[in-house]
Amino acid sequence: MQFRKHTRLCFTNLSIQASFFPRIQGTLRKISCFPGTLWAPLYCWLPPLFLTLIHMVVMKTCPNQKCTPQPTQTIPQLPSSDILHAMNFIFSTGSLYTYATERSFAFATRAGFDGVELMVDDRWDTRQADYLLPLIERYGLPIVAVHSPFRDLPGWPPGQPALIEKSVKLAEAVGASVVIHHLPNRLEFAFVRVGGWQRQWPIAARPADQRYRQWLIDGYAALQQRTDVKLCIENMPARKWWGRKLNRHQWNTVENITHFPTLTLDTTHLATWGIDPVAAYQAWGARVGHIHLSNYNGREHRRPEHGALDLEDFITALVTSEYKGAVSLELHPDALGAGKEDEHVIALMRGSLNHCRAWAAGTTLSSKEAAGMG
Repeated sequence: MQFRKHTRLCFTNLSIQASFFPRIQGTLRKISCFPGTLWAPLYCWLPPLFLTLIHMVVMKTCPNQKCTPQPTQTIPQLPSSDILHAMNFIFSTGSLYTYATERSFAFATRAGFDGVELMVDDRWDTRQADYLLPLIERYGLPIVAVHSPFRDLPGWPPGQPALIEKSVKLAEAVGASVVIHHLPNRLEFAFVRVGGWQRQWPIAARPADQRYRQWLIDGYAALQQRTDVKLCIENMPARKWWGRKLNRHQWNTVENITHFPTLTLDTTHLATWGIDPVAAYQAWGARVGHIHLSNYNGREHRRPEHGALDLEDFITALVTSEYKGAVSLELHPDALGAGKEDEHVIALMRGSLNHCRAWAAGTTLSSKEAAGMG
């Protein structure tokens, strides 16, 4: 399916920021399912506002982007009682990324977590083993997983392949067994202006994302062979655009992500697609090496006990299948009341952890325990 070259002329009267103009034609091929040879002249006859309306009416999710899971595995029967207490619940420092790294360790210890997932960002405190190892000893919490950074960082080589390799070295240095990283982008968003009208518009991903995609095909397996750290690529959320859900990442369906041997299952990301985490877990089976746990109420990364997802059912599924990996609470800071008194934040953390442990053990919480007071 090819668009005629004159399709680009439709955008000559638009003011497009960030020098994204050359990629619009390719993007229309990616996000549209109808033949460009038939519709391209119509694109040029209608002004940009009517062009947008056409997209809203006729744009559909392409067949290779469907998101309905097809379970391939049956969860086994409930195991022995020893397994019920073996679930490893850890706290992602990304949940309080607005706080210092040491403060996240201190809060996680007081709340009673089994370890932490380290979110690597532009702060050197998140990526220097000489600083992190004393924190592990001081607070008695292991770093179980390292989340590779989303974007280039000062002092680290650019590009996702290099960032993932650096994250693996950091994980080895601090004793983490897992590195989490994201799927490559297939779409980005630019601001499109027509007079006083402004809207974000999907465009083709940057060349760096194309290089990352190719590395995942050509070089990813070699990196995994060189390390005992498990590389766990993460399913990603839907992006809403004018009431439609766009899939802005490569391989981001329940079926296609199984191209990779080991996965991070993110519950709130699945919820943005309307996918039951239990169904995804059944479909992926032993590929699931790490879990990001949070709920969804129209906003992502809510506390596990607050939202539309039945995460008690999901935790039960993990227990019955004897899941061996860690379950990381990855929340948004506002879900924990970030900025309020420390005791308030810690109580919310403890309350969420208490819910998770009660679900795993099949027990009932008291009101005091549910509120994180016991």
